Amino acid sequence: MQKIQTKKSSTKRLLYIILIVVLLGLIGYTAYSYFDNPSLFDNKSDKESASDDQKAAEQKDSNTDNQSEDKNAKAPSKSEDVDVTKPVDDIPVAEETSITIAELYQKDGRVDYRANVRGTAGGTCSALFESERGKPVTRTSKSTGKTCSASIPAMEFDAPGDWTLTLRYYIDNTKATATKDITIR
Repeated sequence: MQKIQTKKSSTKRLLYIILIVVLLGLIGYTAYSYFDNPSLFDNKSDKESASDDQKAAEQKDSNTDNQSEDKNAKAPSKSEDVDVTKPVDDIPVAEETSITIAELYQKDGRVDYRANVRGTAGGTCSALFESERGKPVTRTSKSTGKTCSASIPAMEFDAPGDWTLTLRYYIDNTKATATKDITIR
C-alpha cells in the first residue's frame, strides 16, 4: 500500500511543479508585454482615453489662445502664425513687403543664394529649387534682419542642368515671392 501512496505524492509534486512553471511563464510574458507596449494595460477604455486626450488638447488650445491674445496686443502676428495647412496659393500676397534675389550662384561644391527684403523684417524664408530632371531641393530659415540666405551642398541637386529657385518670404500671415534661374553643373 505504501507504493500507491508514493506514486500519488510524486504525481502531486509533478503537478505542482508544472503549475508553478506555467504561472512563472505567464508572469514573465505579462511583464515582457507590459514593458514592450504599456498602452495595452491602460485601465481606461479607448473612449475615456480619447476624451481625456481631447480635454488636454482643448486646454492647450485655450492656453495658446490666451497667449496669442497677449502677443497680439503687444505686436503684430509673426510668420509662425501662418496656417501651414493652407495651400501656398491661398496665402495673401504682402502689399508692403517684397523680396528680391540678389545673388544665386554655384561655387566650391555649394549653391548659395542671398535675397533682400523690403518692408517688414523678421519673417521666414522658404526656398524651393525645381528642375524638370531632378527632385526638388528645399530650405526653410528665419530671415536675418532684412536678408534671407542659405548655402546648400551641390550634391543635393541630383541632376545637372537648369533649376529654378522660387523664394517665398512669409510675414504677418502674408507672403512675398521671387524667382530666379540657375544652371547646376
